[in-house]
Amino acid sequence: MNVTCSCMILNYNDAGTVMKLIEEIKDFPVFHRILIVDNCSTDDSYAKLQGLISEKIILIQTDRNGGYGYGNNFGARYIKEAFQSDYILLANPDVVFSNPLIQRFVDLMEERPELALVSAIQHDINNQPIQDLAWRVPTSFEYAILNSGKFSRFFPTTYQLDFSHPVQYVDCVPGALLLFDTDRFLQVGGYDEEMFLFGEETTLGFKLKEAGYKSLLVLDDFYRHEHSTSINKSIAARSKQLEILFDSRLLFMKKYLKSNRLMLALASFFQKRTLRKLRDQEK
Repeated sequence: MNVTCSCMILNYNDAGTVMKLIEEIKDFPVFHRILIVDNCSTDDSYAKLQGLISEKIILIQTDRNGGYGYGNNFGARYIKEAFQSDYILLANPDVVFSNPLIQRFVDLMEERPELALVSAIQHDINNQPIQDLAWRVPTSFEYAILNSGKFSRFFPTTYQLDFSHPVQYVDCVPGALLLFDTDRFLQVGGYDEEMFLFGEETTLGFKLKEAGYKSLLVLDDFYRHEHSTSINKSIAARSKQLEILFDSRLLFMKKYLKSNRLMLALASFFQKRTLRKLRDQEK
């Protein structure tokens, strides 16, 4: 049976970066279709991206900018209905990857029926591995402490990866580049659309794990992420980015971890303290 894989790229006011990525991957044989989802950009992105449309490259636009999760869920549903793709590669506009890596993702999914998601080691713009390559679903206490900044290093949730093996099962991976089973992603509801930005990787990892599926990290290959190009263009202040991240963490604690009031209060305390210090520095 022939399996099909589509690539999905979410754009928000970043047409130039999307066009660069499309130029690099448009001839990759692994992709049956490449879908660009314009998340209601406020600039001329949608008009610029029209020039990329072909039999293989499709451009759609969301009905509103509901955030990262909303845009990707919108695209995943479109791919399911229009192309019936078995797998979807979610790619940030600012990533660099190879066709053999994605074909390997597809092959791993076909070989391991328990899988719902596959990713690889993420390198930064200097081709160095990032710090948090994969992590466990945190406990309420661990997630509250994450908001503290310096204290979080005493309660790590990141995996000690075994690089003597080519792959390793993990709970959560960075969301810049990952391949997921279309049906399983949609079965668990995809990303949480209440989260506008950030926190979505942990939430997806939690939902897939709760449903009995596994996520896999390829340890002997990598992709490069020229980090947060789109985010930094639309939300320049680091304090604002951090505030959105903290809000997503609190939502995750309430909705999924069912954290008690003490843990929520602890998380809120650390959040306010960390943000206050950062805002003082930005003045």
